[in-house]
Amino acid sequence: MNINQEREILKKRLRNKEHRNAFVSAFIDETIPFQVRALRDQQDRQWTQEKLAFQARMKQERISTLENPNYGSYSLRTLKQLASAFDVALVVRFIPFSELAEWKLNLSHKSLEVPSFDQEDYFKEKSIKELDTKLLADNYSIGAGAQRNPQGITPQRSKQSGVLVEISSNKQKKQEHHIGEKTSTSIENKMSEDSNEAAVG
Repeated sequence: MNINQEREILKKRLRNKEHRNAFVSAFIDETIPFQVRALRDQQDRQWTQEKLAFQARMKQERISTLENPNYGSYSLRTLKQLASAFDVALVVRFIPFSELAEWKLNLSHKSLEVPSFDQEDYFKEKSIKELDTKLLADNYSIGAGAQRNPQGITPQRSKQSGVLVEISSNKQKKQEHHIGEKTSTSIENKMSEDSNEAAVG
């Protein structure tokens, strides 16, 4: 049976109120223990029940109970303890049945895995090296002394990385680009404007 056929069967069943109530209850009772196990087993953790019990300040027997799909008595306090132990967020909200149905149809062990806070790219700051690389890509070069500054251009200090950056315009020749009757600014002027913006920013 493919996913489209499963969807149509589920849609027919969910037209019955009693079945909807049972569907929600069963989904919660089954998904929570499976996700606890998935979070514990995922590659960047690979925790034993004893390790999770230590992190959550529970006994190992308690973790074993929570991973049992027949348990069905989860409290918000317990879920918050587990979220803190895994260092992940917890969301409890009401949703339409259509959303729950699609979630059920696309459920997999992998979809239940969640990275801990330290593993999320969203919160990682760009390193100084990455910032310097961007400056270099924007036609700047790192200046170290007078030999790198033959025209007496004063190096500007980047507020982002603290390194000296020097305008590398001494090797550039003025070029004009004509578009219709308008003439674009020269490369040297453009690079000078960019360097001033980088120094201020």
